[in-house]
Amino acid sequence: MQQSSIKPNTNKKVVIMDQRAARGIKKFSQPAREELTSLIVALEKEGFLKEPEAKKITSEIFEMRVAQEKKQYRACYAYLAHPEIILLSAFEKQTNKTPIKEIRLAQKRLQAYK
Repeated sequence: MQQSSIKPNTNKKVVIMDQRAARGIKKFSQPAREELTSLIVALEKEGFLKEPEAKKITSEIFEMRVAQEKKQYRACYAYLAHPEIILLSAFEKQTNKTPIKEIRLAQKRLQAYK
């Protein structure tokens, strides 16, 4: 019997959502939730996202970036042990920079998963 030369996708990840992040996402507009969902699917499939869809904001925390209806939405995530990624927080961005408060919140939540 001939073996297949197709290699499995070793980048495939599993995105776990913190319940508090899920509550934040519920506050997003419907189109923003749909776009975020497509980014999560891409993250699971590819194992990473590139700018402009995502950006590294600390050594461990990344943010998914969604722009809808002249509003900016963010979802912070981090990589855990392979194959897990944890979605830590989600919020509507009000300023040009990601608020330090939101970054610290994501870092604090990440510590609970380590």
